[in-house]
Amino acid sequence: MLPVIANRPRNPNQLYEWYIQRLHDNPEDRVDIPTTNRATVYKWYKEDAWERQAADREETTRDRAAKKYEDLRLKGFDNINLMITKATNALSELLEVPDPKIRLQAVEAILDRAGLTRANSKDSRHTVGKPNEPERPVDEGPPEDATEQEMLAWLADTVKEDTQHG
Repeated sequence: MLPVIANRPRNPNQLYEWYIQRLHDNPEDRVDIPTTNRATVYKWYKEDAWERQAADREETTRDRAAKKYEDLRLKGFDNINLMITKATNALSELLEVPDPKIRLQAVEAILDRAGLTRANSKDSRHTVGKPNEPERPVDEGPPEDATEQEMLAWLADTVKEDTQHG
């Protein structure tokens, strides 16, 4: 396997140039330079499938990072679930307090989390039932044999209704 050159693209020509530069910088380093023949470098490039090896290394690195992120994410969910359990236990304990005001607030909090609210609640995040707005009748559209004028009139009426209701 060929050495990895830090911070350089995986390119056989650049590896060859790096070997030559090392040789020029320090001729005594010749014994540690695998080759100074460009054809040999390109042969190794093909035989060792550098592109595939590089892709495999990058995929392994991405997989490790994804695993680490997933572990952190799951740990966060575990912490949130633990806090939810503690919060519901605290609400449950508040249901046993002698003060009726506190018990009522605990009941309201529990019902709110369950999606049920009091009728006079100002918070509209959780509502039960249908909205107060009456449903508009479903328009079937113009008849199949309508003329172009009738189609345009129907379209204009539909747009007018939509802007009035929306």
